[in-house]
Amino acid sequence: MNLKYYALNIYIMTLIKEVDFKPFEKLVVTFDSFRTFNTNYTVLDEEKNKGKDPMKDEMETKVVKKKVKYNFQVARVIGTPDSETTLCAGDRILVDFRSCVELDGYKDIYLVNKYSSIGEMYTEEDADTDEIDDVVEE
Repeated sequence: MNLKYYALNIYIMTLIKEVDFKPFEKLVVTFDSFRTFNTNYTVLDEEKNKGKDPMKDEMETKVVKKKVKYNFQVARVIGTPDSETTLCAGDRILVDFRSCVELDGYKDIYLVNKYSSIGEMYTEEDADTDEIDDVVEE
């Protein structure tokens, strides 16, 4: 093992011992609907290529439209850890969908790291007009 990497590993381990280190906590979320966009894919046309040798013959392709999920989705929080004070059940958050882990036993329920959420989503009903007026006056 390289001495430089060994020293770096020792430094990280001592840092973890000195700091009150805690693993990330997870949120339980669900998605009402997934936002998608259409994109074009080029795939092989199986009907036209039937009986052709891919090593010798030129293969025919076709363009197929496919719906793809956006990486960032709006999720509804349905469970939080006990130590969580900023989010509660029912809040809507913007989440990086690629970091979500689907629970096996439940349909449409996902675990997500709370640090993977970008922020809380507000609607017009959530907004307090007095707070908005105070910001405008300043």
